[in-house]
Amino acid sequence: MSCVIKCVATIHNKVMLNVNNYEFMLNKQITRKRDNTKVYYWICSKKCGVTFRTIVVNNEHIKDNSCILKEHSHGPDPIKTECKKIKENIKKAAKDHKDPHKIYQEQISGAPLIISSQITKNMSKLLIKRQRKGKLTEPCSLRDLNLPPELRKTLSGQEFYIKDIGSDTDKIIILSTIENLRYLSESQFWLADGTFKSCPGLFKQIYTIHGNIKKGNGTICVPLVFSLMVKQTENAYRTMFLELNNFALENDIHLTRNFNLEIITDFEKAAINAINYVFPSAFHSACFFHFSQNIYRHIQKEGLATKYIEDFNFNLLCRHLPALAFLPITKVIEGWEKIKPLFSNDDREQKLLEYFESTYIGKPFMRLRGQTRKPPMFSSELWSVAASVEVELPRTVTLLNHGTVA
Repeated sequence: MSCVIKCVATIHNKVMLNVNNYEFMLNKQITRKRDNTKVYYWICSKKCGVTFRTIVVNNEHIKDNSCILKEHSHGPDPIKTECKKIKENIKKAAKDHKDPHKIYQEQISGAPLIISSQITKNMSKLLIKRQRKGKLTEPCSLRDLNLPPELRKTLSGQEFYIKDIGSDTDKIIILSTIENLRYLSESQFWLADGTFKSCPGLFKQIYTIHGNIKKGNGTICVPLVFSLMVKQTENAYRTMFLELNNFALENDIHLTRNFNLEIITDFEKAAINAINYVFPSAFHSACFFHFSQNIYRHIQKEGLATKYIEDFNFNLLCRHLPALAFLPITKVIEGWEKIKPLFSNDDREQKLLEYFESTYIGKPFMRLRGQTRKPPMFSSELWSVAASVEVELPRTVTLLNHGTVA
């Protein structure tokens, strides 16, 4: 099947591909090992399951020879495609500072009625206004980063840009308000996690801290602190939490006096150590989702993924491992010792058990007073969710990016 390929820019300046009047979104790009060619993987924007692959030749996307274009489960939308093309031309013409009415007339002339009826004068004026507004461009380096005063405050006028620490190689910018820190000091729990998807290019991650605040007769979980970070080292996390705590103290807010506080994170050791250093009185627990995810990754690593899918008994047995998190901490070792003998002597299963024991339980060894266990990398006090379930606290941070917690 021959392909007519066009690149289309979205309103967020991201690239979409139009292939025979079907729109595709970029899914990922990889460098193919056999010929060191960068290959772009695209998926149908209507999520019908059809995929497409391209390579770039002379700054243009062309179909990868090994790609087989399948049939979509829906028809193409040439009207939408043509409308997008005209909108893109209007945005380009806006840079020439012509009269908006003239730009509209030039771009719409000759277009069929079914197209022109969907692009009104008001829509055209809005597109032109947005293009001429003068968007701030992302700086090339952290040295060039200089936020104007109006972007350092919230819509209500509160200072939001509270700390700017370090140099280009270890910069940390903390964004919050005094009101948010008061909420944080009163919160029953904190959910702390990093995200990479929405992070500006000059930084490695946005690290957020959520807390629960009162609303009506109940509470809601909201983001209260945002930290832009270049590094993910223990020292970087320690600096960030110390500076946050110091700023709070300067404003007579005491984050360390909440002795019933629970801080929930993923299994990032650097962040865990930093939190324990700065907030030693807080109870620290790890996200149950990441606990389960770590176990499944090692099931895959040992080549047991197929058995996990096809063997229902083995599947159930493996799910006993994360289920240990729901036992009281004093019962975890007992539960582990009952589960361990149920696995077979298969080398792959034994390696899985060895990983779990050394990482979450502790390897047994003999002492003069009898058998004991070495401290694991992550103790059961960290990953057990039994106490959280009992008092109805969140068990995971994994849904923070979607605005909800579980």
